[in-house]
Amino acid sequence: GFFYGSKMFHYQNYFFNGTTINGVDCSDMTAKEAETKIKEQAANYTLNVKFKDNDTKSVSGKDIDYTYAGDGSVESVLKKQNSFLWFLGNGGKEKDSQVTMQYSQEKLDAVIDGFDEFQSNEFEIVDAVMGEGMDLTLAKQCIENALINADTEVDLEKAGVYDGTLVTADDETLNAQKDQLNELVRASITYSMPDGTTQVLDGN
Repeated sequence: GFFYGSKMFHYQNYFFNGTTINGVDCSDMTAKEAETKIKEQAANYTLNVKFKDNDTKSVSGKDIDYTYAGDGSVESVLKKQNSFLWFLGNGGKEKDSQVTMQYSQEKLDAVIDGFDEFQSNEFEIVDAVMGEGMDLTLAKQCIENALINADTEVDLEKAGVYDGTLVTADDETLNAQKDQLNELVRASITYSMPDGTTQVLDGN
């Protein structure tokens, strides 16, 4: 009884063996120790983004201020652990939990917009190829979801961001949209600010 009680008390403050959080092994750690290890992993974090044809780009955590902010979610994972059942542990299986990671949205946008697949100086129409069209909004969302969950890789093709196409390069509506969008891209508007400075809104 004493042995059972001491173990029960121990696992009120320590994770069961086989517990991982965001892929980090937190076996027999306190919440504070687990947070420290998660933060250390975040410092060296890299997300590999796979496009079609095995083209891969990387998002480095250092470039987007990637970190675990210590919002109490690790402690919450520990509290959900039933210390009365310490002798069962995780049933001999690894138990993986997720906590939310944080990053600079502005810096992430800058990194993603620098990818060749997302970048162009002007709108143009290219020959249609089945399965090559990409939903950029969905692609960016997939990347952000992977960052939040601390995934190390996201496959955009498997995520379904590529579609077939029924519109060809000689489509009149498509060409009209291209011309209209390029007019907007070439526009440059200078705003006079209340403090006497100016701000330019252009195609960039």
